[in-house]
Amino acid sequence: MTAMEHRGRFPSPPATRTALRSHWEAFRDGGTIDTDVRPEIAASWRRSAASQLQSALAAAPVDAAALRGFESLPTHPSGRQQFMAAATRLADDLAAELEDAVAAVVVCDDFGVVMYRAGRPEVLRRTDDVNLVPGGVWSERMAGTNGIGLALELGGSAHVFAAEHYIEALHGFSCTAAIVRHPVTREALGVLGLATDTSVSATFARPLIVRAAREVERLLEDQVFGRERELLEHYLRSRAGRPTAFLSVDRAGHTVIQNARMLQSASGEDVQLLLSLARHALSADADTMEELELSRGRSHADVRLVHAGEEVLGALVSLERLASGRGGSAGAPAPDWAPLVGRSPAMQRLFREAAKVAEQRMTVAIHGEPGTGKLSLAELLHRIGGEGPLTLVHCARQGWEREWLAAVRDGGTVVLRRVHGLSPEAQLRLCDQLDDLHEQTPGVWVVSLLNSDVEPPCAELYSRLARVSLIVPALRDRGYDLRLLIDDWCDGREQLTGTRPVLRPEIYEALAAQQWPGNVRELHNALDASALRGGTVIGLESLQMEVRSAHGAGAPTGSLRDIEREAINAALERAGGNVSRAAKQLGIGRATLHRRLRAYRLLTPHPPEEQITGTSRT
Repeated sequence: MTAMEHRGRFPSPPATRTALRSHWEAFRDGGTIDTDVRPEIAASWRRSAASQLQSALAAAPVDAAALRGFESLPTHPSGRQQFMAAATRLADDLAAELEDAVAAVVVCDDFGVVMYRAGRPEVLRRTDDVNLVPGGVWSERMAGTNGIGLALELGGSAHVFAAEHYIEALHGFSCTAAIVRHPVTREALGVLGLATDTSVSATFARPLIVRAAREVERLLEDQVFGRERELLEHYLRSRAGRPTAFLSVDRAGHTVIQNARMLQSASGEDVQLLLSLARHALSADADTMEELELSRGRSHADVRLVHAGEEVLGALVSLERLASGRGGSAGAPAPDWAPLVGRSPAMQRLFREAAKVAEQRMTVAIHGEPGTGKLSLAELLHRIGGEGPLTLVHCARQGWEREWLAAVRDGGTVVLRRVHGLSPEAQLRLCDQLDDLHEQTPGVWVVSLLNSDVEPPCAELYSRLARVSLIVPALRDRGYDLRLLIDDWCDGREQLTGTRPVLRPEIYEALAAQQWPGNVRELHNALDASALRGGTVIGLESLQMEVRSAHGAGAPTGSLRDIEREAINAALERAGGNVSRAAKQLGIGRATLHRRLRAYRLLTPHPPEEQITGTSRT
């Protein structure tokens, strides 16, 4: 049956379009939503309005960087490249099937950016007017309620008809879309979309686009399982005759298979830490080894990449328990370091050293950048080993000396903050008072917090405050901990609101790429703000944040995606297009940069016009 026949069977009555227009105007003018409006459309309208999107926009925005290099991707295969190959094939087939209808078929990435479109030239010229073109951004946040954006929000398929669109310029269209997912990991790879005039019924369009999306997933499944069979063969060969805990990880960093010994020896948290280690190795395109503090003791983890020619299939992770006695006292219960979270080697080393400091109540200076958790660590030291009250003395404000003397009289633990704010004379006075303290009030435990990005106190004072030092690592040096910190934030958010946030997979890689000058505090602030903007499901569109430059002025602002893309683009221009030199400038591996280039399509300096015409086959 042709599309024209379907049009006859499933008409869209003019009365329906008139009613939708009336409901849309009521929302535009007064914010009221009639009960006849579908719930998913009503929710999308509210989100669009909350994003301060203007319903009078003439078209969806165009991502200038996304216009570059659609057909210039590197030959190294990836799930998204396989998706593009399969999806463009299905888009062409679907456009041919609908040749008698006013219909354009589009392929979008998982940001909602159009990467490819197919249809009759006269139909594509009409979609040019609303920027349904390669590079057009059709996420809900950027283009309001539309089929592509709503499908991404719902995580499935969606149909938006006529005045159900938030932007008035789209009221002449009917838009249907369905997400395509990776056949194993179920990660969203992109979206297939169908834009028609309002004479084509949802009863016809929605099953058609869902069927096409499932067919793309079937084609991907044939390719993926072939590679995973190869990975499984490597896994079986590697573990033959070895009584070692093993797991295999695919290219996306997801577990494919783990043996019984791994199930017995590693908790769920342990496996997450091992997966973080494997993802780091895959990102760096290099094998790696680490000693990790796991739930059943200190262990040696070995990550080996698996190749088939030049293609990376995944990684094999082996785990061996180290002999008891290495890395700490056997049998002693480990202190609870909450709210500090960390399984990375740097944090595990900090916890071991802090436990010894708390046990002996040693005068200690805690070093770290702003936002790393120095005060939280001081409070934990008091909780584990302190006696009496805990008193904070703010050395940078007037009256600090009275606070100090009162705290000494009360005994217990005294935490000195902002020591760098003391004048040289005040620092010398504090030296004398610390000498008197050790002679007259030995029961007082002094813990000082020192910011590592400011001038330290004078040598005389420092030697008295830092009889032993603890260094809280910066977040950028705790790569394995990022996912744990995000999960911990999600736990706290769930306790606060009753609903657990869901972060899309691309969020983790985007967050891991940041330097985080404000460390854990800045991470929490960025996540809190994104939860307010994005609601329960957090994607890159809702993750807006400011990244401060070393000099403060002229710092770039905007989404993480925009900031990272601009930094990569600038590095490529400085390096004259040489990927290896650009990767060195950015301080990342060449393979990691290639992945970023594929994600942001920043690969060749071709003019945008060439890319637009080159990616639309008719």
